[in-house]
Amino acid sequence: MSVVGILLAAGRSVRFGSEDKLLADLRDRPLIWHAATALADAGCDRLVAVTTQSSVANILKEYEIIQFDRPSLMQSDSLRAAISRAGDLDAEGALIALADMPLITVETLRRVLERGRMHGISAVTDGRRRMPPAYFHKGIFPELLKTDGDRGARSLIAQIATETCIEVPEEELIDVDELGDLERARSEFRRRET
Repeated sequence: MSVVGILLAAGRSVRFGSEDKLLADLRDRPLIWHAATALADAGCDRLVAVTTQSSVANILKEYEIIQFDRPSLMQSDSLRAAISRAGDLDAEGALIALADMPLITVETLRRVLERGRMHGISAVTDGRRRMPPAYFHKGIFPELLKTDGDRGARSLIAQIATETCIEVPEEELIDVDELGDLERARSEFRRRET
């Protein structure tokens, strides 16, 4: 049975300003390229991305695209669409990553996938909070299909037992929502290179 890698890339980017944050420059690449490449190299059998922008979809050559034409899409809408597609593909499970988390490594994604396949569910933690990337076995798909609003799977992830989570440094979990977050991501990449 296969695992579907899901990249959620349909956010509205409202706190970032007039530019689409997923296309912002980060180390001479669009920001989304980092998360998309890491997920593509993580060992999933199929790749699916949800987006509202053709300019974003054009970057994701290795992905099957689910494209919405509504810029006001809620995170749960994109999650349900992707999980529904994973169900159509008869996937064993889904490894879900967020397109605006560019510092998540391939190794972290592989560890979440491995732990998730062992326990049916997994996510990352910095020791304080649990968050994506996360793995869900197909037995949890019905719960994911019931999510609503702009919180996606956050309530399910918050309930994941500590022993099924992968602990990572807080810096790896930088989520780019504002221009200041992008600067933090740039600084962290520079720090990694030294």
